[in-house]
Amino acid sequence: MITIAPAAGPGSWRLAEALLRCESARERIEAAAVALRAIEADCGWRSKSVEFVQRELDAQRRALAVAVESLPSIESALRVR
Repeated sequence: MITIAPAAGPGSWRLAEALLRCESARERIEAAAVALRAIEADCGWRSKSVEFVQRELDAQRRALAVAVESLPSIESALRVR
């Protein structure tokens, strides 16, 4: 995902950078989830540990989505100060 910061000020560049980092983290989480599915398919006896890690990745994915949604309001609050 390419994010272009609006010309509203220097804080917008920080928001754009934060969005890029969140997108990068999301991509890494997705890649890890794909790798775990492959491990689970190849090694059924490891499925319990794989399921645990998948649950943790899902939790991280949800937390990341919340963080991405809150970035614009955080930027606004910082501008007020």
